[in-house]
Amino acid sequence: MSTLLTITQMIQANDDLIGFTNQKITDIGNLFRGFSLVAGIGFVIVQAIISRGAMARIIISGLAAALFIYIVFNVTDLSDRVDNELSSAPPAATAAAVPST
Repeated sequence: MSTLLTITQMIQANDDLIGFTNQKITDIGNLFRGFSLVAGIGFVIVQAIISRGAMARIIISGLAAALFIYIVFNVTDLSDRVDNELSSAPPAATAAAVPST
C-alpha cells in the first residue's frame, strides 16, 4: 500500500501521468549513459589487466570504448539529424489518374 501511495504522490507532484512518465524515461536514459561510461572505462581496465600491459591492446580497447561512449551519448543527435534529413526531402510527387478518351 505504501508503494502505491508513493507512486500516487509522485504523479501528483508532476501534475500528470505523461509528465511523470517522461521524467522517469529521462532518468533511465541518464542512468544508462552513466553506466555506459563506467562500462567503457572498466572494459579498458580489464583489457589492460588481461593483456598484462600490452599497449596495442590497451589503445585499441580504448578506441573501441570511446566509440561506444560517443554513440551512446550522441544517439539523440544522430536521430535528430536523420529526422531533419527526412523532413527536408521534397514531398513525393503524386499524379492524378486521368481517364483516357
